[in-house]
Amino acid sequence: MGNDLHTWQQLRAGNPAALEAVFRSHYPDLRRYARRLLPAAHQADDVLQDVFLRLWQKRAILPEHAHVKAFVFQTLRNAVIDVLRKQQRTLPTDSLYAGFDLADDTAPTDDAELMARRTHLLTTAWRVLN
Repeated sequence: MGNDLHTWQQLRAGNPAALEAVFRSHYPDLRRYARRLLPAAHQADDVLQDVFLRLWQKRAILPEHAHVKAFVFQTLRNAVIDVLRKQQRTLPTDSLYAGFDLADDTAPTDDAELMARRTHLLTTAWRVLN
Protein backbone atom coordinates (compact mmCIF):
# COMPACT_ATOMS: atom_id res chain seq x y z
CA MET A 1 0.00 0.00 0.00
CA GLY A 2 2.79 2.41 0.86
CA ASN A 3 4.46 1.69 -2.48
CA ASP A 4 1.13 2.29 -4.26
CA LEU A 5 0.78 5.66 -2.57
CA HIS A 6 4.32 6.63 -3.55
CA THR A 7 3.70 5.51 -7.15
CA TRP A 8 0.43 7.45 -7.20
CA GLN A 9 2.13 10.61 -5.96
CA GLN A 10 4.84 10.16 -8.59
CA LEU A 11 2.17 9.78 -11.28
CA ARG A 12 0.47 12.96 -10.10
CA ALA A 13 3.84 14.72 -10.26
CA GLY A 14 4.25 13.71 -13.93
CA ASN A 15 6.67 10.82 -13.67
CA PRO A 16 6.13 8.57 -16.75
CA ALA A 17 7.77 5.65 -14.94
CA ALA A 18 4.98 5.79 -12.36
CA LEU A 19 2.35 5.43 -15.09
CA GLU A 20 4.27 2.47 -16.45
CA ALA A 21 4.42 0.93 -12.95
CA VAL A 22 0.63 1.29 -12.53
CA PHE A 23 0.15 -0.18 -16.00
CA ARG A 24 2.42 -3.18 -15.40
CA SER A 25 0.97 -3.83 -11.97
CA HIS A 26 -2.72 -3.70 -12.88
CA TYR A 27 -3.03 -4.34 -16.62
CA PRO A 28 -3.63 -8.12 -16.54
CA ASP A 29 -6.50 -7.83 -14.03
CA LEU A 30 -7.94 -4.78 -15.78
CA ARG A 31 -7.90 -6.54 -19.15
CA ARG A 32 -9.66 -9.61 -17.75
CA TYR A 33 -12.30 -7.34 -16.23
CA ALA A 34 -12.76 -5.38 -19.47
CA ARG A 35 -13.06 -8.62 -21.47
CA ARG A 36 -15.88 -9.79 -19.21
CA LEU A 37 -17.75 -6.53 -19.72
CA LEU A 38 -17.21 -6.00 -23.45
CA PRO A 39 -18.10 -8.32 -26.33
CA ALA A 40 -14.84 -7.96 -28.29
CA ALA A 41 -11.17 -8.10 -27.30
CA HIS A 42 -10.31 -5.06 -29.41
CA GLN A 43 -12.89 -3.02 -27.50
CA ALA A 44 -11.33 -4.02 -24.20
CA ASP A 45 -7.89 -3.03 -25.47
CA ASP A 46 -9.18 0.30 -26.80
CA VAL A 47 -10.92 1.14 -23.52
CA LEU A 48 -7.83 0.23 -21.50
CA GLN A 49 -5.67 2.40 -23.70
CA ASP A 50 -8.11 5.28 -23.17
CA VAL A 51 -8.11 4.73 -19.40
CA PHE A 52 -4.32 4.97 -19.15
CA LEU A 53 -4.25 7.91 -21.54
CA ARG A 54 -6.80 9.72 -19.37
CA LEU A 55 -4.82 8.93 -16.24
CA TRP A 56 -1.81 10.57 -17.79
CA GLN A 57 -3.69 13.55 -19.21
CA LYS A 58 -5.52 14.23 -15.95
CA ARG A 59 -2.64 13.39 -13.61
CA ALA A 60 -2.57 16.91 -12.16
CA ILE A 61 -6.18 16.68 -10.99
CA LEU A 62 -6.15 13.11 -9.72
CA PRO A 63 -7.11 12.74 -6.06
CA GLU A 64 -4.20 13.14 -3.69
CA HIS A 65 -4.71 9.87 -1.90
CA ALA A 66 -6.31 6.99 -3.71
CA HIS A 67 -6.29 3.24 -3.54
CA VAL A 68 -4.68 2.82 -6.94
CA LYS A 69 -6.25 -0.50 -7.90
CA ALA A 70 -9.75 0.61 -6.90
CA PHE A 71 -9.32 3.92 -8.71
CA VAL A 72 -8.19 2.41 -12.02
CA PHE A 73 -10.90 -0.28 -11.85
CA GLN A 74 -13.57 2.37 -11.25
CA THR A 75 -12.16 4.46 -14.10
CA LEU A 76 -12.26 1.40 -16.36
CA ARG A 77 -15.82 0.58 -15.32
CA ASN A 78 -16.96 4.12 -16.14
CA ALA A 79 -15.21 4.01 -19.51
CA VAL A 80 -16.88 0.68 -20.35
CA ILE A 81 -20.28 2.12 -19.43
CA ASP A 82 -19.60 5.05 -21.77
CA VAL A 83 -18.72 2.67 -24.62
CA LEU A 84 -21.82 0.54 -24.05
CA ARG A 85 -24.06 3.62 -23.94
CA LYS A 86 -22.56 4.87 -27.18
CA GLN A 87 -23.14 1.48 -28.83
CA GLN A 88 -26.73 1.51 -27.64
CA ARG A 89 -27.34 4.87 -29.34
CA THR A 90 -25.77 3.76 -32.63
CA LEU A 91 -28.17 2.56 -35.29
CA PRO A 92 -27.24 -0.72 -36.92
CA THR A 93 -27.62 0.30 -40.55
CA ASP A 94 -28.07 -3.25 -41.80
CA SER A 95 -31.36 -3.57 -39.92
CA LEU A 96 -32.36 -0.03 -40.81
CA TYR A 97 -32.36 -0.85 -44.52
CA ALA A 98 -33.75 -4.37 -44.23
CA GLY A 99 -36.25 -5.06 -46.95
CA PHE A 100 -34.73 -2.60 -49.40
CA ASP A 101 -32.59 -3.60 -52.31
CA LEU A 102 -29.96 -0.89 -52.08
CA ALA A 103 -28.42 -2.01 -55.36
CA ASP A 104 -31.71 -1.21 -57.09
CA ASP A 105 -31.27 2.17 -58.74
CA THR A 106 -34.90 2.62 -59.56
CA ALA A 107 -36.36 5.73 -58.03
CA PRO A 108 -39.84 5.73 -56.56
CA THR A 109 -42.33 6.31 -59.33
CA ASP A 110 -44.61 8.57 -57.36
CA ASP A 111 -44.94 10.53 -54.14
CA ALA A 112 -46.98 7.79 -52.47
CA GLU A 113 -44.23 5.21 -53.01
CA LEU A 114 -41.60 7.66 -51.77
CA MET A 115 -43.66 8.36 -48.64
CA ALA A 116 -44.14 4.62 -48.07
CA ARG A 117 -40.37 4.03 -48.24
CA ARG A 118 -39.62 6.93 -45.89
CA THR A 119 -42.30 5.79 -43.45
CA HIS A 120 -40.86 2.28 -43.46
CA LEU A 121 -37.33 3.60 -42.82
CA LEU A 122 -38.50 5.83 -39.98
CA THR A 123 -40.57 3.05 -38.40
CA THR A 124 -37.64 0.65 -38.59
CA ALA A 125 -35.29 3.23 -37.09
CA TRP A 126 -37.75 3.89 -34.26
CA ARG A 127 -37.98 0.17 -33.44
CA VAL A 128 -34.19 -0.17 -33.45
CA LEU A 129 -33.79 2.80 -31.13
CA ASN A 130 -36.41 1.66 -28.64
